[in-house]
Amino acid sequence: MTRTQIDSFLVAAETLNFSKAAVRLFNSQPAVSKQISQLEAKLGFQLFLRTRTGLVLTESGDLLYRHFKKYEQDLSAIIDEAKDIHNRKTVTIRVGCLGGWDLDHFYPRMNTHFSERRPNFKFKFTGFTFSEIAFALTRKQVDFIIAFTDNCADFPEIQKKPLTSVGGVLTLSVQHPLAKKPDLSFADFKNETFYTVNEQDWFKQKSTRIRSACMQHGFVPNIFNQPSFSAALIGMHSERGVMYVDDWLWIHSLPTCRSIKTDDRYEVCIGWDKDELTAEKEPFIDEMVLLFQE
Repeated sequence: MTRTQIDSFLVAAETLNFSKAAVRLFNSQPAVSKQISQLEAKLGFQLFLRTRTGLVLTESGDLLYRHFKKYEQDLSAIIDEAKDIHNRKTVTIRVGCLGGWDLDHFYPRMNTHFSERRPNFKFKFTGFTFSEIAFALTRKQVDFIIAFTDNCADFPEIQKKPLTSVGGVLTLSVQHPLAKKPDLSFADFKNETFYTVNEQDWFKQKSTRIRSACMQHGFVPNIFNQPSFSAALIGMHSERGVMYVDDWLWIHSLPTCRSIKTDDRYEVCIGWDKDELTAEKEPFIDEMVLLFQE
């Protein structure tokens, strides 16, 4: 007794017509008739009486039909219950993001979104440097990363989807002579030092961004790389200088800083290792895309 035979029988019992059953099953009438004949041979009794006016279920056929329909309904209810049990199982999602980001930009909304749509998802966030974050994913330290698309450029095993974009921000100390100027623009910083961090890929890509942004405003910047982010911040506060950061970075919201938004935008994506993605964690991707679309 095969599933095809049972499906053919059920549809034929509902239509009492092999031709109509074949249409619903996207099959031919002879094929449906053959399936039912094989089922009758297997069972050892007739399921239908074939009359001039059409088909009529035998008493045995009617009993079998009611049994199979109840089985289908019970099975559907069991599957739904099993899905509910699965959905109640806590799924821990390990997320890596850039360490300097202020998660208030999206974390509160994310909590609300998932508590309504995926309450079984629990999150563990870890901060990484610009050069570490992609490696954290490929080394299985996290399940997903939220980072600049640039972070994933040299990693073909990382799949990604865009989430949003962040703006470039010029940040300087409130003690800087330019800080009190009301109509500050990018061009005002042509004689300033741009501090960044000497961190391999970070320095290379950050310097490229700074240079590109400055050249759009008619000058080549003086870029000075520091050994750490805190050193760059100290340099900015203690001397004439400026940092070019993105508007998710926490420093530009400090009361000791003044920030000027620029027109530059940089894509932020969600990334995952295509060989490590599990079915229970896969919905996190589309939920994050939906969250940022909202």
